[in-house]
Amino acid sequence: RAGATLQPHEHNLRFFRCGSDQPDAPPLCIHLQQACNGVHECPDMSDERRSLCRELSRSPPCVTATGSGPYRRCALPFVYRGERFNACSLDDTVGGMPWCPTALNEAGAYAAYSDWGECGPGCDVEEDRRLSTDGCVDGGATDSDGSIPWVLHCAPPPPPPPSPP
Repeated sequence: RAGATLQPHEHNLRFFRCGSDQPDAPPLCIHLQQACNGVHECPDMSDERRSLCRELSRSPPCVTATGSGPYRRCALPFVYRGERFNACSLDDTVGGMPWCPTALNEAGAYAAYSDWGECGPGCDVEEDRRLSTDGCVDGGATDSDGSIPWVLHCAPPPPPPPSPP
């Protein structure tokens, strides 16, 4: 359809036209390769719709949308607080959004607050919270010596103290 105008949510071999909730908004097109890449480029999020991805025979990757490692692949499966997760977690979220680690330690476990992100649109999410307690409120389970045997995903570590003048 050379020279034809794309309607909202239509694509040709090179471009995809985003939809809009504002009737007077100018049309926005993205390169077709940006569709189904795990990140929303269209304001209406239509470029990551599962029906579009199926039509293009693409599986969007599970990447983080925000957090300390935005646009990085989620490291799945992972172990958190002794439990194995095969999808993004709703447990101990920061801000209520599903999250995943972007790097794991040698045991395949979440290891650092610096390596995580909120899951993007291409990610599967656990159906419900899997852990019986909120590790951010009660610290989760502890070892017999009272230590916490894993890194909790709750809040960023405190900033370093200021340098003396």
